[in-house]
Amino acid sequence: MTIRPLMKRFLTEKSGHFAIMFSLALFPILAGVGMAIDYSRLSQANVRLKDSTDAATFFASKYYREKGTLPSLAETTDFLDANFAASGLDGAPVIDSLTINGSVIHIKSHLVNPTMIMGIFGQSTHTLTADAGVTSDQDQPIEIAMVLDTTYSMTAPSGATAGQIDPEGTYLPPGTTDIDRITALKVAALKFNAVLFADAAASTQRRVSIVPFSRYVNVGLGRRNEPWMSVPADTPSTGQMCGQPYYPVVNWVNCHPASYTYDGVPVTYQACDPVYGTTLQTDCWPTSAGLTWHGCVGSRNAPDNLADKYNGKKFPGIMDATTYSSCGAEVLPLTNDRDVIATKISSLYPQETTYIPEGVMWGWRMLTHSAPFTEAKDPTSSKPVKKVMVLMTDGENQNSADLPSNPTHNGSDLTQANMWTSEACTKAKADGIEIYSVTFGDDVSNTSKQMISDCASAPDHYYDASNAEKLVSAFQNIASKVGAVRLTN
Repeated sequence: MTIRPLMKRFLTEKSGHFAIMFSLALFPILAGVGMAIDYSRLSQANVRLKDSTDAATFFASKYYREKGTLPSLAETTDFLDANFAASGLDGAPVIDSLTINGSVIHIKSHLVNPTMIMGIFGQSTHTLTADAGVTSDQDQPIEIAMVLDTTYSMTAPSGATAGQIDPEGTYLPPGTTDIDRITALKVAALKFNAVLFADAAASTQRRVSIVPFSRYVNVGLGRRNEPWMSVPADTPSTGQMCGQPYYPVVNWVNCHPASYTYDGVPVTYQACDPVYGTTLQTDCWPTSAGLTWHGCVGSRNAPDNLADKYNGKKFPGIMDATTYSSCGAEVLPLTNDRDVIATKISSLYPQETTYIPEGVMWGWRMLTHSAPFTEAKDPTSSKPVKKVMVLMTDGENQNSADLPSNPTHNGSDLTQANMWTSEACTKAKADGIEIYSVTFGDDVSNTSKQMISDCASAPDHYYDASNAEKLVSAFQNIASKVGAVRLTN
């Protein structure tokens, strides 16, 4: 009998060949399933071991900063074991070494993990390893300029409640219900401040400046006579002139809602028809209106408008009406006084329209050792200084500079304003400044988002915070990146 008839008979046999074939195949099937189960368990254990070792290294780093010595191997092992045990996985990790080299604390660990099915094939355990190092910038000076948009548009709703952005009631007065954007910014910046200065040992090496900006930046009345400033003398109101007699408005009728846009925000008001009285009235006023310097600084002519240093080219003071200032709160130069920083943040208020280039430039100037501000350290190769700018805006440029004819920012060439914003960011980054940028609100244009995103030093340095919760989260995340300990591998 040839092989063909035998194979045909085997394939058509119905009395038991399927059971025989299944029994022959069962062993490799079970082996494959078992190995898949074991692999899944080993993969989970491997991830958990690495995470637990990272956590143990952070624990050892914090212990070292606070006490000046490493924790014992037993203490660190207990921390590692407790962290791993929380996963519910089998096995107890072991620390092989706990060392410090300079500012880097290093832990190596391993875990002997039992297998389930693979033991049948002679492999009852599998050894996993983890290796983690943590460094800290505690000993490196860090200087941060917080460049914050405090324009009128920051009066718009923030998209969150007090409970959402300040659940513990730490930063907002009790009963706060109106969470506009400026309030949300204060909470975000105060939490940034708290995270950055949480480590008392690091506080002496960290300094922060606050640069509120709107149409102008306010360098402070006390700097009027600085050699780098050029401010005209204040002028009082003089003389008197009177207008033509007129009938004054005594009432308004036919009132109806109307609106206009200011700094990108709709402003609603009641438009009414006037009702005039029957008695003539004459108004008189000063022939020359008084002008006062409130601390506002305009732009120097190009290319000095995009230069950080004084270099003999003075900054022009912008004069305003005696009773009105076209710039917001005064800047705060670099300081490591956490309370002073918090007080400045809490004093911010919305004012005027948006001109971003000068915000970026004065943030850069805060981080430059030479005039106009000289608080910044001058880094060297042997004494590096980490320089950081955090730029936040809730909109886009609404004004442009009137250069070269005037140092004011009353123009409407927004293409130029955007171009100078980008150039200011590019030059600051070229000078070694690490920039984090944030857009805030759900109505920021794509053009502005792209411009502010490009301003950041890297894609992961840009945050698009559509509401207040995301703004607070972004600021806390940036503070952690800038100043917290970090893994080296």
